[in-house]
Amino acid sequence: MGMPTHLLPKNEAKRMDSLRSYGILDSDYEESFEAITDLAKGINDCPVALISILDKERQWFKSHKGTSIRESNRKDSFCTHAILNPEAPLIIEDAELDERFKDSPLVVQEPKFRSYLGIPLVNKEQMALGSLCILDFKPRKFEKETVEKMQLLSVITIDLLENYRRNRMIKDLITDMDGQKERLNQFAAKAAHDLKGPVRSIQQLIDLLGAKIESGDSEKAKEIMSMIKDQASGATEIVDSSLGMARNVDRLKTKKGEMVELKEVIDEIESILRYQYDRPFKLAFEARDFSFRGHKMAYKRILLNIFSNSIKHSDKEEVFIELIPELTEGHVKLQIDDNGPGIARHLRANLFELYTTGKGKKSTSGIGLNTVKGLVDRMNGEVEISTNQIKGARFTLRVPLAN
Repeated sequence: MGMPTHLLPKNEAKRMDSLRSYGILDSDYEESFEAITDLAKGINDCPVALISILDKERQWFKSHKGTSIRESNRKDSFCTHAILNPEAPLIIEDAELDERFKDSPLVVQEPKFRSYLGIPLVNKEQMALGSLCILDFKPRKFEKETVEKMQLLSVITIDLLENYRRNRMIKDLITDMDGQKERLNQFAAKAAHDLKGPVRSIQQLIDLLGAKIESGDSEKAKEIMSMIKDQASGATEIVDSSLGMARNVDRLKTKKGEMVELKEVIDEIESILRYQYDRPFKLAFEARDFSFRGHKMAYKRILLNIFSNSIKHSDKEEVFIELIPELTEGHVKLQIDDNGPGIARHLRANLFELYTTGKGKKSTSGIGLNTVKGLVDRMNGEVEISTNQIKGARFTLRVPLAN
């Protein structure tokens, strides 16, 4: 029958798009998420703790402690109401006295929940994916200290979700790749090796945070929270740099093309970039109905890496990027201009080498442009770098149309 509209957030369509990008629904149990619900249940002396993710018509639990339920009907759930006001916790001291829940199957039937405290899990895109919550089978008051503990744990939960999304992106790329296995293994081994340190540290810090919260040492807990954020940021940088593995797509030479709607590709890329970068940027693209026959995945990776390079290395307060497409003599031509510092002539020849940046330095951030060159080569195309009229960088791609 579907969800009643009054129980849906105003941004429900965008929220669902954001949730799908994680690929976390129906995933396996993981120790890091289990540690969160263990802590939430233990430090608050509450029988049930859940990490609830709200799908289209169900709530699904990434981790559940104190109940065997793995999912339930979304319209009857407490968490459905929690995400309607994502800026505040939802506190239900006695569900039987609350008009919203007194007839809910979760209240009148087993497991017969009576009280609830839920903290919305809001990501960087300001989308509420679900909630971290604790429940009891009897009425209870939730003190201010309990709410603060849960808010601390919700921040860690969001960090874990973001790392899950990035790890999934790597796995999806690996699934799509054939050929050049030695290079693929090199990237994968490096990413796995470099991730071990920060991930292990996050797990240890979560355990330490639980001990400090239990002991009432709030200042130390805040310090540990800062350390967890630093470790998560380090893991993010490692994973993002490893996305250059998309170069290993030898099958582009033999795989048949498809119709590429450029507006659709640009919209997907812009959504990713808004999530990745805090700084303001504008993507100018006038040819909204431009389409051509090609390999959508390849063009998405190419443009994502070029746009990301422009944003990352810009010296302007607001980054401006313009894309001008053109069809000519069996080729698609894509011209990308930015308002950044440009790329010195003597650096352009080596810019597409692995780990080389636009400043001539060796860095993992240089993987992206190496990926661009690899993908264009495999489609029998060419890419050039020059300076545009405002002294920024200009990338010009010319690629044959696919069969």
